[in-house]
Amino acid sequence: MSKKCDWVGIRDEEIAFLNVDVDVRSRARLEALVAPLGERASVHYVGRYKNTYWAHFAAGMPKTADDGVRAIVTMIERLPAGPRRLWDRAVSRVFDIGVQGGVTPTRGEYLLSESSVADIMRVRGSLEMTVYAAKPPATSRSKGSRPTRC
Repeated sequence: MSKKCDWVGIRDEEIAFLNVDVDVRSRARLEALVAPLGERASVHYVGRYKNTYWAHFAAGMPKTADDGVRAIVTMIERLPAGPRRLWDRAVSRVFDIGVQGGVTPTRGEYLLSESSVADIMRVRGSLEMTVYAAKPPATSRSKGSRPTRC
């Protein structure tokens, strides 16, 4: 019996689309970029890492990759001039589509429409896909090991 992950609504062994995140890397601080996004964005990190500044955020929990891309592009296009300059001058702006790997169904297909690709290009973004490893079934745990958590 598989365990259901309450926070994403999928079972451990299911292949599923998770979210679209954006990773922005810059030579300038990015707090002013994420501040105007307000409650429309879920900011995971903003700060310095080594010799560059990073902002990592998403737009809630969209049902599809297209929905996630559209929501993020809309947020970017509505930025005031100063924060938009930070976006435009960033070293990189990566839209990362997250997919949970699994064993069921036997495959997962997640179409990103031509218009979403054009939207990413219009805001000078690039596209990446991250596939997270499937979690082993709970029955395959060794004796005394802790159960996997969502």
